[in-house]
Amino acid sequence: MSWRGRGAAPAQPDPGVQWFWLTLHAAAPRVWATPALVLANIGVWLAMVAAGAHPLNPSGEMLIAWGANFAPLTAAGEWWRLPAAAFLHSGVLHLALNMWALWDAGRLTERLYGGVSFLLLYAAAGVTGSLTSALWHPEGVVSIGASGAVFGVLGALGAFLAVQRHSVPRQVVLGLRASVLTFVGYALLIGFLVPGIDNAAHLGGMAAGFVLGAILARPLAAPDRRRMLALRFPLALAAAALLAGALAWRMPPPAYDMRLERALQQEVARFAGEEKAILDAWRAAADARKAGRIGDAELARRMLEAAQRWEAAHARLAALELSGGSPSRERHALVLRYAELRRDSTRLIAEAVRDGDAAKMGRARALANELGEVRQALEKLGMDGKGKGEGN
Repeated sequence: MSWRGRGAAPAQPDPGVQWFWLTLHAAAPRVWATPALVLANIGVWLAMVAAGAHPLNPSGEMLIAWGANFAPLTAAGEWWRLPAAAFLHSGVLHLALNMWALWDAGRLTERLYGGVSFLLLYAAAGVTGSLTSALWHPEGVVSIGASGAVFGVLGALGAFLAVQRHSVPRQVVLGLRASVLTFVGYALLIGFLVPGIDNAAHLGGMAAGFVLGAILARPLAAPDRRRMLALRFPLALAAAALLAGALAWRMPPPAYDMRLERALQQEVARFAGEEKAILDAWRAAADARKAGRIGDAELARRMLEAAQRWEAAHARLAALELSGGSPSRERHALVLRYAELRRDSTRLIAEAVRDGDAAKMGRARALANELGEVRQALEKLGMDGKGKGEGN
């Protein structure tokens, strides 16, 4: 879709339409902000790929590390994620679609408002879209993408056509209005039908773009166009700050401490590595006993050492006290029980071998059966428990 073409002159040029396009290009002979933003978005994607991100499907962990909007982190004080998320994308296709829309609509909107005003519109829409997404998903989804800001550009374009409709030829207004409504309606419909598209960011960004666009819109042919911008730009800045501040004030406190979630993930990863090392040592000791290289007393001693290592792992996991709203509480409880069963069953086997106690060996087998059930429950939950979430 070409925003220029929908309002361009037909075979018999309309003088009013010709005047509009000539005046538009005279007011802004060149655009610089739109190409700069496109390059910035592409540059961030290339940097992520160079750092190891999958070019078609980067992981949620990678996106969060690079600044994805994730409400439990954003609301906990990591507000830098609000603008950063607008420069991240969930693969080259997501990037290409957003950059096509930005390039196509951005150049026209930048000419209408000027480069500096366009940057303000884009940034405010991106931040407002991220805030709206965080408010809509307080439980936390990984939200990324430039389309909240792009919807802000479209909102500003619509605001200009509404506020300055008397200075824009009717034919141009009708053509551009049809383009805006068609694109926005189609994008929002897809967003409601297809999972993983963040319509909250779209709507928030578009609303911010429309409000600020209405403040900044100036007649193209006004002789005092620069002076009008000097008067309106501070007002638009204040409106952007007020809008973002109001949304941030409405943000509920995080339902859980994401730092503890991360600590749990790190501890579980450490636990998995230690489990492999302990079991390898256990198998080596059992093989040595079968080969006659060690006796029952030495086998029992090595198993008691393994039980002590399980105890240390259990103590570290127990030290993590997750909040009531934590999505990992069930996982934490299962991992704790798993470590406890490993510890107790290993100790019982060691004592049974050392003392020749058949009853303890029977209790160890019962714990081993429960251990298998807990392991299956953990495999169903997954060890990280975090998906990629939503893009916009």
